[in-house]
Order: sequence, then structure tokens, then C-alpha cells
Amino acid sequence: MNWMNGRKGSWACFLVIAITVLFSVPSCDVAKPTHPSALTDTPISTTTIVSGSADTPTPNSTPTATDTPTNPYPAPTLVNPASGATIMGGELIHFSWQWDGALQERERFDLRIWRPEKPAYTVAMARESGFPLDTPLDGFGEYQWQVAVVRIDGSGNKSLLSESQISPFVWIDVPPTSTPTATPIPIPIPTPTPTPTQTPIADAVVNAENLNLRSGPGAVYDRLGVLEQGDPLRVTGRNLAGDWLRVIASDGQEGWIAASLLEINVPLADVATAQAPPTPTPMYTPTPTVTPTPELLVAPTLLEPKADAGDFAGSVVLKWRWERPLEKDEYFSIRVRNEKEGECHHTQVQEPTYVGGLSYCPSGEYYWQVAVVRKLCEDCPNEQKWQTLSQPSEDWLIRYQTLDEGDGEESESKEPKEPK
Repeated sequence: MNWMNGRKGSWACFLVIAITVLFSVPSCDVAKPTHPSALTDTPISTTTIVSGSADTPTPNSTPTATDTPTNPYPAPTLVNPASGATIMGGELIHFSWQWDGALQERERFDLRIWRPEKPAYTVAMARESGFPLDTPLDGFGEYQWQVAVVRIDGSGNKSLLSESQISPFVWIDVPPTSTPTATPIPIPIPTPTPTPTQTPIADAVVNAENLNLRSGPGAVYDRLGVLEQGDPLRVTGRNLAGDWLRVIASDGQEGWIAASLLEINVPLADVATAQAPPTPTPMYTPTPTVTPTPELLVAPTLLEPKADAGDFAGSVVLKWRWERPLEKDEYFSIRVRNEKEGECHHTQVQEPTYVGGLSYCPSGEYYWQVAVVRKLCEDCPNEQKWQTLSQPSEDWLIRYQTLDEGDGEESESKEPKEPK
């Protein structure tokens, strides 16, 4: 009993102590600061919000370099002929320019040459930065030229990408040389003798204007007369080198003519070698000239285009090879002809490649060949200017098309197709 009373007194004491502790704990409100100075212990952020951001530039922001792309098509720079230059007629002129860009697949250089008083027109469109011409396009006089970079679409239309400045030049005629009538040579009138004029003379045909008929195989012999282009001739002999032929003209006059200036219709191998007359003794001491080569050198070897190459339009690309480099006065002589019209293009170059148009050649199939010649003088007549040094190459076939006709104000050449 006393133990039980003792147990009850202990529990009562524990309950009193627990209630006392519970009510003696301070509330949460007491832990909070009550004075305003307590707010300064943790300062409030004072960050300012700026209108706009780095992703959205303000209207006054400066555009970056990518807003205005750099022009990828600079203007070509004209090189030759120089501005204000004077060009002599009859010489091969290589129009050239420089460009810092790189042509894409459908991009071309558009070469324009025109007279100041006439509309501009396109002469050629090519990928190379150059184009040769040997004759003025619209007669002698003042010209202007320019090069543009264009792009050609699938329909053949072209759009301008850039263009050079316009450069003037003058194309003048070669100063005239003395004509046969200026110093007539007295020729005694022979007694008329019958000549076999009933048979047509067709062994050879004159292929140059105002061709001299001489008393021997060379320019040092006397001139007997002048023949016109297209005159028929009978071939009666040749010299040892085969570069001069003894002929009879349609009027019965006999003399010698350079073989390179004739369209020959008979095999030269079947023509007998004729004895040349003695070289005339000059009345003065002549200027030393190169002695004609007694034997012709090996002919150049043609390389391109092959016989099965595609058609060429406006310009052609011809390539060949020879046994040694040319001397300063030596040239490659290129001749283009067909069976119907005869020779229609003849030019000389010093590199074993020709890129350009075929003067006076209408559309059709042609044969081309190359021989090596030497220039003997600058101002003498054409038949006395060149000496043949090599055999002519083989005749190779080429198919050629002239420039397409435009709308009456402009004509345009097509890019030559690459050989297969």
C-alpha cells in the first residue's frame, strides 16, 4: 500500500514537471526581430533591369560585317591593247586581261569590241583570259573594248556579274607599198604564137591577191607580171626544195610562183624538177638575207582535235608538236581550207597552239595543216616575207560553225567544245 502510494506520488510529480516545461518554452514570434534595424543585416538586391538583351540588338546597334557580303565577282583588268594604243592591220593581236576570281561551270568572259558610233556587240565568250584577232571587225578606225564576267543559264541567256572599264584604241591600215604600176617594167611584145588555150588549166589556182610571177624560184628574180586570186595555172616543174613551181598562166606567160601561195591540184611528187635560171647579179650590194634551206625539215605532228571531235563554234582549239623550239624569226604557219572554197584562213603563231576564230570561213567541214616558216623581212610584199622551212603536216578534218546571228544589234560566239 505504501508502495502504491509512493508510485502514484511519483507519476503526479512527473506530470507537473512536464506541464511546467511545456508552457515555459518561448513561442516562434519571440524569435523574430522587432526593431527595424534588424532588416539591415541582409541587404536587398539593387540590380537594374536594362531594356533589351544581347539576343535583341537595339535599333542603334552597328551591323556586323556579315550584313553586307563581299562581292565575289571583281571587275576584270584590261592588259592588251593598252588604252589609246595604235594597232597595225594585218598583224595578229592578242587581246588579254587579268581577273582575280575563278570562273564557275556556267560562267564565261564576254569580250566586247565595237566602234564608238555603233552599238556594242560581243566578239567572243571564252574561259581563257585572252583572245586573238588578225583583222579589224568593222573596218579600220577608232574602236573601244571591254571584258565582262557573265553567267549563262540553261536557255542560253546570260546575266552580268561584273565588267571592266571601257578602253579605246585605234586600228589603222598597213601603209601602202609600191604597186606594180608605180615602176612599170618594159616588156617587149613577143610575136603572137598559138597556145593550147583550148584545154582548161587547172593544175593549180592562185590563192592570194596580186601574186608576183617571177623569172626564177625566189624573190631575187625579176618580176614578170602579176596574177590575181583565182587565176588557173598549168604546173610544168618545181625546184629541188619543192617550195617554188614553174607554171604557165592562162595568157601563155611562163614563170615561177611560191608553192605556199597556190592551191595545188596535182601531186608534187609527180612534177619533174626543173632547172632554175642563173641568179641575176644585183646592181648594188644587197642586204644579207638568210640562204634558203635546200632540204625541208620534218613536218609538225598534229595532236588535237581528233577526227571524231565535236563541232567548234566561233573559236577553235588546234594543237601540234614539232622537233625543236622555234628561233626568234620562225613561226608556225596555219592554213585552213576545204575542197569547195579553197583556203579561207591563214595565220602565223609562235606557240604550238592556236585558239581563235577562222577568218572568212563559213560553216562546214575543213582541213587544217601546219608548217614551219621564217620571216625574212617586215615591210616587203607577203610572197617575199616568208620562207618555208618544213614539210607541211597532214591534213586533219575539223567541223566548224560561224557565230550565231543575234537580234540585229549584237552577235555572240559560242565556246568551243572540248575535243573528245
